[in-house]
Amino acid sequence: MSAMGSGTSAPMKITALEQALEKNSLTYGSWKPSGTYPHAYHFFHSTRDEVVPFCNYESVKAAWGTNLFLGNPFESSFCYLHLGTGANFYVLRAITFTENILKQKWTPGETKL
Repeated sequence: MSAMGSGTSAPMKITALEQALEKNSLTYGSWKPSGTYPHAYHFFHSTRDEVVPFCNYESVKAAWGTNLFLGNPFESSFCYLHLGTGANFYVLRAITFTENILKQKWTPGETKL
């Protein structure tokens, strides 16, 4: 018996994990939203992200189509790295959300920016 559990070897478990991750990948896997969610999924991505390549954004956009994909490529001379871009997205989202509440343009379940 292996140290990882039942009789399955560590290399076989790693291979199974890699296959599952690839199958469920947004960029080249077979997973797509079910279509039951009534809104498009919003993607905010830096064109110069050092962690997640911008080609991943383009791959998901091409695979999902315009009905499910709402994207904003982000380019800035002062903030373009992964963490900074993510922080900008959440600040923008919080400001827009607050503004919509104050202007009474928000309803429960509303997720648009």
